Amino acid sequence: MPPAYVGMVERGHRYLELSKVPRWATALEFDVRDFCRLALFERSAVFYFALFGPEYPGWPRRQSH
Repeated sequence: MPPAYVGMVERGHRYLELSKVPRWATALEFDVRDFCRLALFERSAVFYFALFGPEYPGWPRRQSH
């Protein structure tokens, strides 16, 4: 992933495709489910709350080896 793209994602000019989030989680060594929940929340908090209730997602845990 080019650094310029990552910068655009961080600034909110681009979004991660949700279909690619599991690969990002694995590459960054985060728990895939936690990372996906956080990505969904970042994309649409209303949609996230409809699925999971009013609790905010926590920071994703690191993968256990």
